[in-house]
Amino acid sequence: MTQLLRADFRETLRRLGLIGLVALVLAGLGAPVAAQQSAACNAPLRIGVSQLGVAYFKRADGQAQGYDLDLVRELARRLACTFEIVDMNRVRIFQSLEHGEFIDVATSASQTPERDKYGQFVPLSLTRNYLLVHKKLATAGFDLNQFTATPMLRMGMLAGSNYGPFINARLAVLARQDRIETTPQVEMLIPRLIAARYDGLIVTPAYYIAALRELHGGEDIAVLPIPESEAYLSGFYLSLKTLTEVRRHSIQQTLRAMQMDGSVLRIYRQYFPEAQARERAAVEAFGK
Repeated sequence: MTQLLRADFRETLRRLGLIGLVALVLAGLGAPVAAQQSAACNAPLRIGVSQLGVAYFKRADGQAQGYDLDLVRELARRLACTFEIVDMNRVRIFQSLEHGEFIDVATSASQTPERDKYGQFVPLSLTRNYLLVHKKLATAGFDLNQFTATPMLRMGMLAGSNYGPFINARLAVLARQDRIETTPQVEMLIPRLIAARYDGLIVTPAYYIAALRELHGGEDIAVLPIPESEAYLSGFYLSLKTLTEVRRHSIQQTLRAMQMDGSVLRIYRQYFPEAQARERAAVEAFGK
């Protein structure tokens, strides 16, 4: 640390017998940062992201934006880390995490027993799924059960998506009847629904809240609740294969601090109406 001092100033301090004291002070000031960096920043964090509605998207000028990116930036700022964004589809993200390749962190991920085998889950939001259909279908009482029971109706689905037991059971029926169209291209989910490539879509507000407002034909789509489907946690998965336990702990504790001081809620408020932002940030209500 004494090399930070100019040579002539060091010589003056040495004559006064103070050089050791200054070195100790400088070392003490740098210790917390150095310790934090050694724990969480021995290499840039490789962040796996997909273009998922307002979670992560590209603006017209090509610049990336979204709450996942904002969360990562705040995490990196607090850890004094650098990070790299790795843009890939959802299937590839979890394959990479499982094999310990290309990424250290997966964003906007729901927790499953399978993913817990190769990742440490850190909850960041509480979210719900909704059924999107054309308004002509959204008559009184129409719901996912009725959709499933209508043979002519087809469902769109993002490859690699995970839903709760209630929705999964209905999707299993549709799959057996060859009534599901799967795509890895998240940006095409809602445009294909608008174009009537399929009749329904199950997504969270992060997917549809901006798309229905901005896409031509979005006004013709109805958003229906699925009351039988419980809210679930979404967050980051930290790789068990590429991140040490110390590094994972540092990241987890920093994300926890962001929740507790309201930073996560402030980020969500930039992308969701107030009520939805508060619900998303209320992970404590889920008993975690």
